[in-house]
Amino acid sequence: MQRLAAIGGQTGQIAHELNNTLTALLGWAQQGLKAGKDTERTNRALREVLASAERATEICRGLLGLSRRQANQKEMVPINDIIKEASGSLAGSLEKNRVSLRCRCPDDLAAYGNRVELVQVLLNILINSCQAMADGGGTIRISANRDEGRGRVGITISDTGVGISTENIGQVFEPFFTTKESTDTADQIGTGLGLAICRDIVTAHGGCIEVDSVEGQGASFKIFLPCSLT
Repeated sequence: MQRLAAIGGQTGQIAHELNNTLTALLGWAQQGLKAGKDTERTNRALREVLASAERATEICRGLLGLSRRQANQKEMVPINDIIKEASGSLAGSLEKNRVSLRCRCPDDLAAYGNRVELVQVLLNILINSCQAMADGGGTIRISANRDEGRGRVGITISDTGVGISTENIGQVFEPFFTTKESTDTADQIGTGLGLAICRDIVTAHGGCIEVDSVEGQGASFKIFLPCSLT
């Protein structure tokens, strides 16, 4: 039974990540179709479609057990790169929900980890932040800095959304916990796996993730990652 439960949890995680990636792919495909004769906009949409398709392929390869070694490979990853990749995937949703994105990160800042997995972490949090402001728009702020004393990098993602209630904040990283109901729109239905996946990935990287929120005043997620081989 434990093995079946583990398989079920892994299947749910994979389905969640594929859904996020395919949502971005479809969004950019629609942007490309609307571009008309705007060659620059069309080319950008095609690049993002390709990047999303490549992420989906990597997820499927992981499911088949063909790239476990690759999935575990780590390197020094520029923080600006993963921010651009994750936020780029959501450009359509940000525009649709009238959400502005503000970033502040040193160009030379990097963390030690797996690029694909770190993009997944940022993407999941950005999706949550975007959905938290779906009704009235708002602002997402991303900042990053180096904590020399602890040999780590800190990334903070804050939004001006609905926030998290006191009774729920202790459960947000638990698998299958969600406040999104089945009556929500198709792109808002929650599986309760996004933040659980974030926690698992960050922990596997030797880091930690924290959340701070006041209901009605937005939420702030802080991710800490090693900036050298540990």
